[in-house]
Amino acid sequence: MGKCGELAKAAKAAKTAKTAKAATSSPTFAIGDQGRVHQLQSVAGQKLNGQIVTIEAAVQRETELRYQCLFTDGTRKNIKSSNLKEYVPVTSTSKDDSKNNKNQEDPCPICMEEVLIHDADSFRRYTCCGKIMHMACSVDMSESNLNHTQKFSCTLCRSKNPSEGSKEDLARLNKWIKQGKAWSMKMLGDRYSEGVGVNKNDKRAAELYTLAANLGDINAQFDLGYMYANGQGVPEDCKRALELYTLAAEQGSMDAQFNIGGMYVQGMGVERSLNKAKQWLTKAANQGHKKAIEGLRRLG
Repeated sequence: MGKCGELAKAAKAAKTAKTAKAATSSPTFAIGDQGRVHQLQSVAGQKLNGQIVTIEAAVQRETELRYQCLFTDGTRKNIKSSNLKEYVPVTSTSKDDSKNNKNQEDPCPICMEEVLIHDADSFRRYTCCGKIMHMACSVDMSESNLNHTQKFSCTLCRSKNPSEGSKEDLARLNKWIKQGKAWSMKMLGDRYSEGVGVNKNDKRAAELYTLAANLGDINAQFDLGYMYANGQGVPEDCKRALELYTLAAEQGSMDAQFNIGGMYVQGMGVERSLNKAKQWLTKAANQGHKKAIEGLRRLG
């Protein structure tokens, strides 16, 4: 059954459930919506409470509506509609909202200056407490006269830094994912994309990037856009790639701005336009993107 057929089936099931007494106060979902699990009473169910899930299908059982849910760990379970709450991710990309998103992070604990999260290569994040630090400050600390324990522990909570992909690293990320932290979904997606500590799995990486992107994570939006542009873990879709790049670009991602410029130069998913290409490349160049600067020089 195609997606349109699934949506029709879900709508029919939701309509039936709306008239059923057991579901009169329960929210209804469409395919692709996100929800939060709550009020499960069993021992196993209580471990699922609070987790964010993606709705994949609706299953009507007499007067009881259940949803097939994709959990962040890749598992799928049928959950009663009464055990799902509506979850609305924050995806606004206005200039004011973008600024607020950046300022939600604490300053770097070393230099105490703001950390701009739109450049994923400029900072590192500690999975123990979720705090971030400028990458340059992290390098300076590792080259300092501090002892080994001080160099390779969190400067804030003093927890030892686990190696990427280690059992402790993955456990920490999954803990934060259950709390709905977009950055942890992005980081675990990176592990699957790169095959670090887990088997390389582009499809699983794309699922995690999607969850993080829907929550407004700028770097997940860029990475997911790249996957759609290249058919990596998802079907190739230049228009979807452009949508995701635009979300990231409007939050300040110079890499996304550069890629959008390239898409307009080549006419990928859009009508070819050198004027629009120059506009996007200029935005990236103004942030110091070397390839964008070179691209503008070539376009003249």
